[in-house]
Amino acid sequence: MESDGASCSRGKVNVKWKSVPKYSSLGECLDACKRQDCNGIRKMLTSKTDANPSRKFLTCQYSGCGSFQWLDEAVAESIRTHSTPKQHISEGCFECGNSDHWHNECPWVKNPCRIEGCSGTRKLKISGTKWSNGEKFLRCNKCPDFQWLKDAVKEVENVEGNTPINARIVIEASLSDLCASFKKDCAFKNK
Repeated sequence: MESDGASCSRGKVNVKWKSVPKYSSLGECLDACKRQDCNGIRKMLTSKTDANPSRKFLTCQYSGCGSFQWLDEAVAESIRTHSTPKQHISEGCFECGNSDHWHNECPWVKNPCRIEGCSGTRKLKISGTKWSNGEKFLRCNKCPDFQWLKDAVKEVENVEGNTPINARIVIEASLSDLCASFKKDCAFKNK
């Protein structure tokens, strides 16, 4: 890939690479791929075709994903569906998709290889093949070790099945509601 503003030819479509802003003017996250089963990031490109010269569009970083949306349609959709600015709220780990941890605590990031004697680490990837498109898997960077993520998760669940459950409770409240509740429940009074 070339830097911002450079042209690149992909098959029959000539595009110009351009970075996507993290948030639209409405505060909506534009980076995330629109497909539910993909954790890719969308990038903004400029069409160089005769049918749509200089028209901007969004597509997933993963070529096998196939996600595509014209930028003007994405903006119109955002305006139609959001009457007020929306904050981007993470549902958990953007690497594996679980909601019980964040990316920096993800057990599948830099996971040690399970092959005895191998010093490699397994990286979480997404399949782009026809029969398993979008499925996540782990692959070692030093040996041919391969495992579907769903199988690795089942293995861990079987091992951890007899251990106590770690639970996390998230309570959402506005600052004014939190302060009002705190003042009401507090034993001391302002003098």
